[in-house]
Amino acid sequence: EAVKNSANNGFVPTISTPFRKDFLQLDLLNNIPDLNVIPLAGGRSLNNMKGPNHSSVENFRFCDYCSAESISCYPTEFDDLPYGEGDPICDRFIINFFENRMCVALADGCNWGERPRRAAKKATKIFTEFIENTQKYIKTTKDAGYLFLEAFHLAHQAILNSCDEGYWELGTSTMLGGLLLQIDLDNPIRLSKKNQKDKIDQNTNQITPMNNHNNEPAIKKMKDTANSFFESINLTKDIPPWLFLCCNVGDCKAYHWNKRTREVTDITLCNRDFSGSASDPGGRLGPRDQENGSPDLRNMFLYSQHCFEGDIIMVVTDGVYDNLDPIHQGYMPSDLGIPNIQSWSDLTHEQAAIASSNFICDFIAKKLKNISKICVSDFTSHLVKHVVQLTENSRTFMKNNPNKRLPKDYDNYPGKLDHTTIVAFCCKKVTLSYDEWMS
Repeated sequence: EAVKNSANNGFVPTISTPFRKDFLQLDLLNNIPDLNVIPLAGGRSLNNMKGPNHSSVENFRFCDYCSAESISCYPTEFDDLPYGEGDPICDRFIINFFENRMCVALADGCNWGERPRRAAKKATKIFTEFIENTQKYIKTTKDAGYLFLEAFHLAHQAILNSCDEGYWELGTSTMLGGLLLQIDLDNPIRLSKKNQKDKIDQNTNQITPMNNHNNEPAIKKMKDTANSFFESINLTKDIPPWLFLCCNVGDCKAYHWNKRTREVTDITLCNRDFSGSASDPGGRLGPRDQENGSPDLRNMFLYSQHCFEGDIIMVVTDGVYDNLDPIHQGYMPSDLGIPNIQSWSDLTHEQAAIASSNFICDFIAKKLKNISKICVSDFTSHLVKHVVQLTENSRTFMKNNPNKRLPKDYDNYPGKLDHTTIVAFCCKKVTLSYDEWMS
């Protein structure tokens, strides 16, 4: 509320447009805990990573803090073409590093070509710039959540403003934007000690379904994690010092790897469950309606994840997790131990989404199981390598049969050809020596 008031008073730069009210769904703030955060240290960002350009970016690293890879799985060696099918890559990522925060934006332009690519670039640029310029107002997690909604609104408006003649010439893009925040462990809850129990009850009970959709699995997961966090406060246990917050529109996803347990959690659980088909991302920024420029916010949602020091956050496009899910790898429900189910179509959307999410989390954990000392680049390199290997048969078929449609046969042609981007970063402060900075 304080940030909202400061925005209305002109302290936070905002623009009033016809679509601002569509983004400022303040009931979404009920889905994140209300915690004090340690103020931003150092002011401006120390460094950043962004990409890709038109083609792949491989093994892009910032010391042991962050790693990113972005590739195209489509064939790239046609004899009569100077470029690969699917170029340019329409994914776009930006991550800004602060002393005690990290701000990430990942967008996936919808379809092929320059228009969706420009939409993805515009959205990530506006989101990260707005968050950098307003971070001084973030005193609590709710403040950050409110600024996310403003930032997504401005990103959408920036896409609309880039047209010359009409909205028909613009592309659209999904986007996940997030911020790693350091929790004030000396005073995590914003009330006096005698009122903390009431505040704890409020934090866990306020997580409610949204007006535009009802993501019950995500709501239940966040209630469970909120209860676990507040229980650790009550029992003076080891409290997670970091919180990753993100806003998502569309089908990008975020995962959390726990350094202590080596387990993986789907932060954006069931965010794609609301789409009608595999080609429907569930939401997008840019002109869904080319007449009035309205956005598609069906699955817009705020997510949170408590993190310990050294945990890893992964944000990915669907080109990554579609090639990790059981369907595209040729597995049936019975292979996952789901009884009395012969086909994936026999499950509801929610049941299939949860089964797929559990499989993907286990799959990622097993991929990294035998690595004794894991670093951020292991997450990007191992998962991208898996995607490339899985889609090899499909890529060969498309190269040898350029005028034929790829058979929908996941036994012989597993995986999905797509633009594939992953950004992984470590939950810790950015502290570098002079020699490390120079390298």
